[in-house]
Amino acid sequence: MPKVTNRINERHYPLRRERLMILRDVLSSVTAARLCMDKWMSEVLPEVAYCAAVWAALDDRLKKEGFILRRCADCAYPVYIEPCGQRYVGLDACQIVFQLTFWDTVNTFMGSASVTPEMVIANIDRLLAGKCARPYCA
Repeated sequence: MPKVTNRINERHYPLRRERLMILRDVLSSVTAARLCMDKWMSEVLPEVAYCAAVWAALDDRLKKEGFILRRCADCAYPVYIEPCGQRYVGLDACQIVFQLTFWDTVNTFMGSASVTPEMVIANIDRLLAGKCARPYCA
């Protein structure tokens, strides 16, 4: 069986490594109780919990890049706005900002409520090593 690798060439995506490192840094300070990977945002818990994408959108370094958080009455979700004004929402925004394949985006940013920050960071480390992100088994 051929070895599966992440097909994105780092040369063509210079911001990929930098933005993944920012995401890794952001998640390293998030507790398991504050990460909720099955929803963009959860207010049911004693404290508001966010998914990895929303935590990233709250970071000032990524806000400067156009990755922001939009809120409505009962939810919050990430949005990426390109300099030309084109908008991407949710997983599409994550795929563009972090320069990931579709499946790497799904495997990194979607999971159950039992996914921990350490599990997401492990997937980020796989991506940084040029490997594919793995689905969370929880």
